[in-house]
Amino acid sequence: MASSKREYEDFVPPHKTEREPATHTLTVNLSGQGFKKEHVRVQMVHSQRRLIVRGERPVDGNRWRRFGLELLVPDGCDAKAIHARFENGVFRVTMPAVPPEQVPVVASAAKQDGGDRAARGREDNKHETPRKQEARQRVVSSARDPGGSSSKNDGAGGGSSAPPSSCQGFLSNPKMATTVLAVVLVLISLGIYVKNSVWP
Repeated sequence: MASSKREYEDFVPPHKTEREPATHTLTVNLSGQGFKKEHVRVQMVHSQRRLIVRGERPVDGNRWRRFGLELLVPDGCDAKAIHARFENGVFRVTMPAVPPEQVPVVASAAKQDGGDRAARGREDNKHETPRKQEARQRVVSSARDPGGSSSKNDGAGGGSSAPPSSCQGFLSNPKMATTVLAVVLVLISLGIYVKNSVWP
């Protein structure tokens, strides 16, 4: 009675690993070895990130041919997305890369938040500017009328304000207003000096 125990002939098939930016591919060339799809098995050991490819097929009676390949799954590969394909005697195991996190979305949200703050700041400045201009107009009108008498428009129209004067542009720039005031004072002082020195 012949023994039913299998006798294995181990061999190492030609294989290579190709690295690309998006995937890593293990290619095992089994052409001419008589292997079919059902003879090859892939196992993933997640705890060790180890990929095991095994194959065995009957040759004659209790003689079998078999192979076994092991490799570590490279960092950056998605172990749950690994898939295999057997075609024309070539067995390919594809290990896709982990999809990148969508950092640009977060960055654009931060930019948008910054843009919203800048827009709010501009709105605040728009509301502040008329108040400042109104305060400047009050200072100018009180400087023109030191006695505190009310203008004709105040008597006639109640609370209506006077139309903006042509020198309002000077008042919006404090340096220019100060310079003009200094020049006027120098001219007045010069006039008084000349008048007193020429006519005793």
